[in-house]
Amino acid sequence: MWIDNLIVSNQKGKTIFKTSFGKYEKLVDLNKGFPFIFLILVYFFIVSRLKNLKLRLLTNLYVLFGLLTCSLFYYYILSERYLDEPGFDDNRIDMMYRDFKQKYTDELRIEKKKKIFFYGGFKTLGNGAREVNDRWTNVIQEIARKSLVNFSDYSFFNWGIPSADTNHILKFHKELHKQKPKLTILLVGINDRNEETFASNISEMIKINKQAGIKTILLEESTYMNELAIVNTSGSNRYFQKIKPFCSDENVTCVEVSRIMYDSQNRLYDTGIRWVEWVHFNSYGQKLFATIIAPYILKELSEL
Repeated sequence: MWIDNLIVSNQKGKTIFKTSFGKYEKLVDLNKGFPFIFLILVYFFIVSRLKNLKLRLLTNLYVLFGLLTCSLFYYYILSERYLDEPGFDDNRIDMMYRDFKQKYTDELRIEKKKKIFFYGGFKTLGNGAREVNDRWTNVIQEIARKSLVNFSDYSFFNWGIPSADTNHILKFHKELHKQKPKLTILLVGINDRNEETFASNISEMIKINKQAGIKTILLEESTYMNELAIVNTSGSNRYFQKIKPFCSDENVTCVEVSRIMYDSQNRLYDTGIRWVEWVHFNSYGQKLFATIIAPYILKELSEL
């Protein structure tokens, strides 16, 4: 049994999502569990025929020990759940930052290019996109390529680091702003747990940019606003509202994504399935998000 050729329609009968499930999307074939069930049945059949009670008991203990060992090995070594579990410590985040910096070494040395920095966590990295080019940061670059005559003057850098909050991003930016980017684009909020710290970190970044002549765009890290989200995101919009007055005073572009996404007239939220697990965008969500914020980014780019 499997699921394929999925079509989802809204209440008006309009198709909002359609897929035949590509190579990486196909849902798990439930038939794959049958061989395991068959082996268990064969095992119990063989053991039940053992006349020696002690031998039967030892056999069961050995099998249980083997299953327990394999389960622990899978959970701690092979399991995707273990690899993707939130809570990366500071050392791991710093290590990923150094890896990014090493990857961008040659590009950062090109002085003639106008550098554009994207900052954030998993969402900025593009988690949930099917292909690299589906990431919202890549979609923005493609929109800019088609819209700006001088697109070749720009160089884009994605500093999306899993689990990074504004404490980490501020720390990295204190070093990276010396690379003289022309524009920094922040998608932050979900990974932060303290409203005052968030406001303080963003304010300091804006001040650093103002002194260095770097423009700033702050994007609200909007998610699906109900109990289906796998993490508590109720503070994200509240954090954004906290910093909005400062953005206004400092003439910084702040985009309240949730207000645009959930506008009752445009109903962008009803145009298709946007989420992987109600937090990270799938490929369609990445493109929709890029479409929403593109006008703000293009305006800043055209004024550089």
